[in-house]
Amino acid sequence: MENTSFQEPIQWIQDEFYRRKETDSSYSTRSFAKVLGVSSGRLSELFSGKRNLTLKMGERFAEALAMDPDREAAFKNSIIDNKKNRTKSSRLYNNLKKDEDKNFKRLNQDIYSLISKQQYFAILNLMKTKDFKNCPIWIGSRLEIPPATVEKSLELMKRVGILKEENGELVRVHKKYRTTDNIESRAIKTAHREKLQHAMISLETIPVELRDITSITCPINKDKMPEIKKLIKDFRRGLAQFMEEGETNEVYNLNIQLVPLTNVKEEARFNQ
Repeated sequence: MENTSFQEPIQWIQDEFYRRKETDSSYSTRSFAKVLGVSSGRLSELFSGKRNLTLKMGERFAEALAMDPDREAAFKNSIIDNKKNRTKSSRLYNNLKKDEDKNFKRLNQDIYSLISKQQYFAILNLMKTKDFKNCPIWIGSRLEIPPATVEKSLELMKRVGILKEENGELVRVHKKYRTTDNIESRAIKTAHREKLQHAMISLETIPVELRDITSITCPINKDKMPEIKKLIKDFRRGLAQFMEEGETNEVYNLNIQLVPLTNVKEEARFNQ
């Protein structure tokens, strides 16, 4: 027996279209749209996911395709369930937007565009390690960047109010920083690209026991994206809290690829 309990509503219609096309390779979406009583443009929007299938439209389609009563009932239920999931996801997403985590300072896009390169956040987190030294040469060696770049980075972060210096010691103005969510940003895209490139290099340069790069492939319902993003965010923050407990001595980046940003081979030389 065909299992249709988890089909997306439009998949029922697509399956019928492809069944007809199998028997007639010249059968077009335009011909199918005429059978359904909609324009070919509207059908294309439904097939591509740009438009959702409503119950009223589904009833028309079921009648046009002469679905038997059981199939028609299952088809309509899939439309109703899909709408409930979308409404739930939309409500959750709106709640997430309102939920500002007070432990994090949100960086506006103008400031983030200035400090989006990996070195800035690497320095900020290196400051949390137990043996941190306010010395551009030491910082540069630990992060494998030139001391002159370290100096410029520190000056910029002081200028935009992320760092300050007290009694010769560097101090973070806020404990944690975050960027905007679900907003297109060239700076954020560039930063993600840099992190992915770093992870690729780490595959060849970092021993497997000092990194973790894994993946999983699975089917999803795209209407669950708000919940999925929240679960990933909660996982990231929970794992970060666990990793930062106690004394720290390296700086890693989680993408989810966990790879070191610090030069793990240089620490011993500076601590001799």
